Amino acid sequence: MWNNTLGFLRPKLASVLAVCMIGMMGGTAATGVVRDTEGFSQHVITATTLATEKLESIKALRYHKLTPAQTTSHEEYNTMTDFPMFRRQTVVEAHTPDIGMKTVTVTVLWDGNANAVRMSLIVAE
Repeated sequence: MWNNTLGFLRPKLASVLAVCMIGMMGGTAATGVVRDTEGFSQHVITATTLATEKLESIKALRYHKLTPAQTTSHEEYNTMTDFPMFRRQTVVEAHTPDIGMKTVTVTVLWDGNANAVRMSLIVAE
Protein backbone atom coordinates (compact mmCIF):
# COMPACT_ATOMS: atom_id res chain seq x y z
CA MET A 1 0.00 0.00 0.00
CA TRP A 2 2.89 2.41 0.80
CA ASN A 3 4.37 1.98 -2.70
CA ASN A 4 1.01 2.73 -4.26
CA THR A 5 0.67 5.96 -2.22
CA LEU A 6 4.19 7.16 -3.20
CA GLY A 7 3.42 6.49 -6.84
CA PHE A 8 0.38 8.72 -6.56
CA LEU A 9 2.22 11.53 -4.68
CA ARG A 10 5.28 11.82 -6.96
CA PRO A 11 3.44 13.44 -9.91
CA LYS A 12 1.71 15.87 -7.53
CA LEU A 13 5.00 16.78 -5.85
CA ALA A 14 6.66 17.32 -9.22
CA SER A 15 3.84 19.60 -10.39
CA VAL A 16 3.86 21.57 -7.12
CA LEU A 17 7.64 22.05 -7.36
CA ALA A 18 7.31 23.16 -11.00
CA VAL A 19 4.65 25.74 -10.07
CA CYS A 20 6.81 27.05 -7.20
CA MET A 21 9.88 27.36 -9.45
CA ILE A 22 7.94 29.21 -12.13
CA GLY A 23 6.51 31.54 -9.49
CA MET A 24 9.95 32.28 -8.06
CA MET A 25 11.41 32.93 -11.52
CA GLY A 26 8.53 35.27 -12.36
CA GLY A 27 9.10 37.21 -9.14
CA THR A 28 12.79 37.61 -9.98
CA ALA A 29 11.98 38.86 -13.48
CA ALA A 30 9.47 41.38 -12.11
CA THR A 31 12.12 42.74 -9.74
CA GLY A 32 14.47 43.33 -12.67
CA VAL A 33 11.77 45.21 -14.57
CA VAL A 34 11.08 47.44 -11.54
CA ARG A 35 14.77 48.37 -11.30
CA ASP A 36 14.87 49.29 -15.03
CA THR A 37 11.69 51.35 -14.69
CA GLU A 38 13.06 53.18 -11.65
CA GLY A 39 16.23 54.20 -13.53
CA PHE A 40 14.21 55.37 -16.53
CA SER A 41 11.88 57.39 -14.28
CA GLN A 42 14.86 59.14 -12.69
CA HIS A 43 16.13 60.09 -16.16
CA VAL A 44 12.70 61.42 -17.17
CA ILE A 45 12.51 63.53 -14.00
CA THR A 46 16.00 64.93 -14.60
CA ALA A 47 15.27 65.70 -18.26
CA THR A 48 11.98 67.40 -17.34
CA THR A 49 13.77 69.49 -14.73
CA LEU A 50 16.46 70.54 -17.24
CA ALA A 51 13.81 71.51 -19.81
CA THR A 52 11.76 73.45 -17.26
CA GLU A 53 14.85 75.26 -16.01
CA LYS A 54 15.69 76.42 -19.54
CA LEU A 55 12.11 77.52 -20.26
CA GLU A 56 11.98 79.49 -17.02
CA SER A 57 15.22 81.31 -17.85
CA ILE A 58 13.88 82.19 -21.31
CA LYS A 59 10.56 83.33 -19.85
CA ALA A 60 12.48 85.67 -17.52
CA LEU A 61 14.17 87.30 -20.55
CA ARG A 62 10.82 88.52 -21.93
CA TYR A 63 9.77 88.82 -25.56
CA HIS A 64 11.95 91.73 -26.68
CA LYS A 65 15.23 90.22 -25.50
CA LEU A 66 14.75 87.08 -27.58
CA THR A 67 16.26 87.11 -31.05
CA PRO A 68 13.87 88.23 -33.82
CA ALA A 69 14.86 85.38 -36.18
CA GLN A 70 14.49 81.65 -35.73
CA THR A 71 17.41 80.26 -33.73
CA THR A 72 18.54 76.86 -32.53
CA SER A 73 21.06 76.35 -29.76
CA HIS A 74 22.64 73.06 -28.65
CA GLU A 75 24.16 72.01 -25.37
CA GLU A 76 25.89 68.74 -26.21
CA TYR A 77 26.65 65.77 -23.99
CA ASN A 78 29.25 66.48 -21.25
CA THR A 79 28.71 70.25 -21.48
CA MET A 80 26.05 70.71 -18.77
CA THR A 81 27.64 70.68 -15.34
CA ASP A 82 26.45 67.74 -13.21
CA PHE A 83 24.45 66.28 -16.13
CA PRO A 84 26.96 64.73 -18.57
CA MET A 85 24.47 62.10 -19.78
CA PHE A 86 22.03 64.69 -21.14
CA ARG A 87 21.91 66.89 -24.23
CA ARG A 88 19.63 69.95 -24.60
CA GLN A 89 18.37 71.67 -27.75
CA THR A 90 16.50 74.98 -27.68
CA VAL A 91 14.56 76.30 -30.69
CA VAL A 92 13.05 79.80 -30.79
CA GLU A 93 10.55 80.40 -33.63
CA ALA A 94 9.46 83.98 -34.34
CA HIS A 95 5.86 84.84 -35.26
CA THR A 96 4.62 81.41 -34.27
CA PRO A 97 1.72 80.72 -33.77
CA ASP A 98 0.90 84.35 -34.65
CA ILE A 99 2.51 87.76 -35.14
CA GLY A 100 3.82 89.15 -31.84
CA MET A 101 4.46 85.67 -30.44
CA LYS A 102 7.45 83.37 -30.26
CA THR A 103 7.39 79.64 -29.59
CA VAL A 104 10.27 78.24 -27.57
CA THR A 105 10.76 74.46 -27.66
CA VAL A 106 13.30 72.74 -25.43
CA THR A 107 14.21 69.11 -26.09
CA VAL A 108 16.36 67.16 -23.62
CA LEU A 109 17.82 63.88 -24.90
CA TRP A 110 19.73 61.03 -23.22
CA ASP A 111 20.95 57.50 -23.92
CA GLY A 112 22.51 58.49 -27.22
CA ASN A 113 19.37 60.36 -28.32
CA ALA A 114 17.21 57.24 -27.79
CA ASN A 115 14.98 58.99 -25.23
CA ALA A 116 13.72 62.57 -25.12
CA VAL A 117 11.54 65.02 -23.23
CA ARG A 118 10.14 67.99 -25.19
CA MET A 119 8.47 71.04 -23.65
CA SER A 120 7.24 74.25 -25.29
CA LEU A 121 6.38 77.78 -24.25
CA ILE A 122 4.76 80.67 -26.11
CA VAL A 123 6.13 84.12 -25.29
CA ALA A 124 4.07 87.14 -26.37
CA GLU A 125 4.71 90.90 -26.53
